[in-house]
Amino acid sequence: MKSIASLAGTAGILLALTACDSSTSPIAHPSPDAGDASPEAAASGRPAYTPTNLGTLDSYSEAQAINASGAVAGFSNVSGGAFHAVLWAGGNTKDLGTLGGSNAYGFAISPDGSVVGASETVTGVMHAFMASGGMMTDLGTLPGDVSSEARAINARGQVVGSSTSPDGTSRGFLWDNGAMTELASLGGRETAARGINKQGQVVGYSSDAAGVRHAVRWERGQVEDLGALGGSESFAYGINDAGVIVGQVITLESFYGFVLSKSGVTRIAPLPGGAYTTAYSVNNAGQVVGRSDNGAGEHAFIWQAGSTTDLGVLPGGPFSRAFGINDRGQVVGYSFVPEGGARATLWSR
Repeated sequence: MKSIASLAGTAGILLALTACDSSTSPIAHPSPDAGDASPEAAASGRPAYTPTNLGTLDSYSEAQAINASGAVAGFSNVSGGAFHAVLWAGGNTKDLGTLGGSNAYGFAISPDGSVVGASETVTGVMHAFMASGGMMTDLGTLPGDVSSEARAINARGQVVGSSTSPDGTSRGFLWDNGAMTELASLGGRETAARGINKQGQVVGYSSDAAGVRHAVRWERGQVEDLGALGGSESFAYGINDAGVIVGQVITLESFYGFVLSKSGVTRIAPLPGGAYTTAYSVNNAGQVVGRSDNGAGEHAFIWQAGSTTDLGVLPGGPFSRAFGINDRGQVVGYSFVPEGGARATLWSR
């Protein structure tokens, strides 16, 4: 698994890649029925969702998560080429800065607006951070590790992510009340935590003794193997408060997004003409967002009750990807624009 530290000097577009995405793309990522395209819109050809450019500090930005208030976390490049963590809220774009190094990336946001992610320190290594109240706090690493990244935060302020050893092996962690604890594995060396709900259930993935990676759920210190889910490997990226889990399954031919609930595993179908999907986030209404090809490129999608809907792109943009959704059905991610580079994007009905 590539650590965020190994990507720090790479173009920001690569930072949107999940460690397990098998995409060949050069990219790395209302009403109660907000996930359903309305019959009126379908009949008239009007898009069900409208993309809005959230702006950038310079020429490239990505939105990664959105909370119930509509505040958005992500990152943008700044003059000189470095990337800074960003908070979009109340019509403003706020540069959250770094932990003293050149680059920082916001990946998640809590209900109260605290942003977590990864930032270079003054020594040039990546550390997980939490930004709140105008301050960015270094969350550190697990003992003996050299870098870390925070990927999710819940309403209780619990943070999950990955800490990386000198040889590049990642270990999932739970940070709670100032203490970082390693999450158990399935017997292998590699773990990574990617999502957490309000109950403190954590999802991600772990390798087994043979090095095969499976989606897992951690609860009360125990790790549960969710299985390969019909493929050769699987990865969990998000969980809602009802315990519904989403992620990606790798097969010999391709990969696809999945939804795992009490009723079983559902495969997310691609957009018309497409062959693959990845699911990154799920809200409490069961609406899922991610990315899919459509035979000509890659677009952000929203999925609900068996239907995959194309969220479209900013005007003239070639492709897009969605990473986060809140309980109001607002979706965030990025869309490329004709003049070049990606722009943090909000999709709403």
